[in-house]
Order: sequence, then C-alpha cells, then structure tokens
Amino acid sequence: MKSGRVEARHPLHPALVYYPIGSIYVSLLADCIYLVTRVPFWWGMTLWSLLFGILGMFVAIGPGLWDYATTGRLMAPRLGVAHMATNGLTLAVLVADVVLMVAYRSGAGAMFNLTFGLTVAGNVLLGYAAWLGRQMVYVCRVGVAEPGQKEAPAFRVTLAPEQAEIAHPNEPRDQP
Repeated sequence: MKSGRVEARHPLHPALVYYPIGSIYVSLLADCIYLVTRVPFWWGMTLWSLLFGILGMFVAIGPGLWDYATTGRLMAPRLGVAHMATNGLTLAVLVADVVLMVAYRSGAGAMFNLTFGLTVAGNVLLGYAAWLGRQMVYVCRVGVAEPGQKEAPAFRVTLAPEQAEIAHPNEPRDQP
C-alpha cells in the first residue's frame, strides 16, 4: 500500500525528515566542538541548528500523521505509535534544550552540562525514532507499493448501494 501523501511520486513524510535529522545531528557535533574549544560560535551553532531541526520536525509532523491515518494504523499500529511517541518525546527534550539555551544565553558552567546532556538525549531519542521509522518501511513495508500490487484507496467512502458503482467502478460491490 502506498503512502497516503505523495508528491511527484515520492512519499512526502520520508522526504521531509532528512532535514530535521541532519540539523539535530549537526547540533550535537557543534556541541562537541564547543566542549573542546569553548569558542562561542559553536554554542550559537548548536542553538540555531536545534531551532531549524525543531522547525523541520513540526513541518514533518503533518504528513507523518497523514501517513499514519491512511496506512500506518492498518499495517503496523504498534510501531507507528512508538515512532510517534518517541518523536514527541524527542521534540519535548529538544524544545526544553532550546528554552534553557535562550534563557541563560551562555554556554558556561553547569548550564552547558545540562544543555549538552539534553542535546545528547535528544539525538539518542531521534536515532531510535528514525530506526523505528526504518523498521516500518523496510521490514513491515508500510507505505511501500509492491510490484503488481493494486493501489487501495486511502479512505473508502461508503455510499448507498445503488451508487456504489459510481464510487468504485472497478471494485465489486459489497454485499449486505
């Protein structure tokens, strides 16, 4: 069964997740460089890459929910819920990280240790959520159209029996 939201014959949610994943991993790299060098540029780089990553996560949420509503809950409900919950927890951890970074405006002392820990935790959670998404696609084949598979409608509208031929002319009519 193909993904519920497709643009130019490519599923939209998987195409949108690479940017936030990359941005959030860059934030961990920048935090590690700041830990070694203590150059303020890298602390700022962490903040901005987290902000862009969080924004990208919010952009990917809509198509992800659409895919879950049209395919995921039918084919891999536990993985879909675990993927959503882990991404939600990741988002909460990263938002808390950004709030603390903005509130204290400094990468010094114990506050850096806390924000660094939150960045690491957010990256670990994001890696697990990405792995769950990979399992849904490559193991459970959620959102993948197999060769020769007839594409099923995302939502089936049930009309009155006399109108069923109009709604789905190529499918047999459901018998009561």
